[in-house]
Amino acid sequence: MLFNFLLPFFLFVLFLIDYFFIAKKILFTPSLIIIASFFLATIIFSTNYWMFSTVLEINTIVVICVAIIFEMVGEYLGRDISLKRHRKIKFFPCVNKHDNCLMIVPNIIMFIIWIVMFFVLYCRIKSLMKIASMGGGASLLRASGFAREYLLTHENVSINTGPIVNQMFVFCKCFAYYCAFAFFNNYIKFKKISIRYVITIILVSIQILCDTSRSSVMNFFITIMFMFVFHIYACNKWKVFSNRKVFKIIIISFFMVMFLFSALAILTSREGISKIENIIKYIGSPIVGLNYYLNSSHIPNIIWGQETLYYFYQLLREWGADIPWYKWHHEFYSYGINSTSNLYTGLRRAIQDFGVLGMFLTRFVLGIFYMKLFTKIRRFNSSDYNNIPIIIFCCMLCVPLAMMSITDAIPEYISTSTFYTLFYLYFIKVSGMFKLQAEVK
Repeated sequence: MLFNFLLPFFLFVLFLIDYFFIAKKILFTPSLIIIASFFLATIIFSTNYWMFSTVLEINTIVVICVAIIFEMVGEYLGRDISLKRHRKIKFFPCVNKHDNCLMIVPNIIMFIIWIVMFFVLYCRIKSLMKIASMGGGASLLRASGFAREYLLTHENVSINTGPIVNQMFVFCKCFAYYCAFAFFNNYIKFKKISIRYVITIILVSIQILCDTSRSSVMNFFITIMFMFVFHIYACNKWKVFSNRKVFKIIIISFFMVMFLFSALAILTSREGISKIENIIKYIGSPIVGLNYYLNSSHIPNIIWGQETLYYFYQLLREWGADIPWYKWHHEFYSYGINSTSNLYTGLRRAIQDFGVLGMFLTRFVLGIFYMKLFTKIRRFNSSDYNNIPIIIFCCMLCVPLAMMSITDAIPEYISTSTFYTLFYLYFIKVSGMFKLQAEVK
């Protein structure tokens, strides 16, 4: 049992090294997010041994730590490359003409957007109820749970509302991200709360909930949380004293997300049972899953990169390519007393496709990519309207980092939905839906 505490100890050491030598005492960096994610998962796993009844093998500890080290090395090189390319640019935002501007949406535009959102919500609820009826449920409050169970056993079925409504749904999410960005801009700088933005975010949250997946809603709010963190740092010119505010935001956001997770468990479960054990198992079981995966045999791939390139192959299949069909969800394993899970942390998919060494290489490459991206947005001002799409997208890319200890969300970005998301983010910017209004503090 005490052996399980070795992993959180090593992670804490890596956190200190990263914080002082790579992140330069800024919490908003890729590897620190990953370390924090794994540290939380391993603490919950280690302190609830009675629930998991698993002792970590030494190779599991080594794989997790070395993967993080490769990420850190990649980030160090990525930052060094960016510093050499932009050595004359200060890495904090400068004052610009948008600093004293509110972000507002004209009433007529907001009214039209709300009509679109209610229409999309109606279509998605209708599709959800149809699938729930196939699973034996008819109640709206329990529809998500019945539909989820049916979808798990029929992966060729999905919440399909047609291509037009699907595009409208992607647009609604992008518009909600802009609303969150505008809300933080107006609140942090002028202490003004825009209820219309909150309503928009809630409407989109309900739309996302129709996917029957708790993780989709959580990912949405995690993105918004990172947008808040960005605003705090950017408004304070990325100074270290911002860490206290950021830490408070992270702690409050964590409890809010856990409350949301617990509440959504009622809607996505046929029994409607929500216990603290659900949260503990959700966060801690992936460590058990990775330990089980690394120390047992598994079925080889039927096609190269089938897990990390799942959505890419799905697109090729839709275009007529002769690619064999296979499941996205992982197989279930047992642990503890009559408990099962199919979560293996975010490392499993890369290991399955490329081996352990290949997974280390992918973490190294992603470390370079993420650090170059983070270094780029640190030169942006929180009020720079032209850079809002890339800032929002960067915050979206933080989700796979925060969820790394649970699952691999990166494959979901290797799809056409990413292209559509970027398109609508820039479309909202150039269309002028959000106006900048001068305001004197």
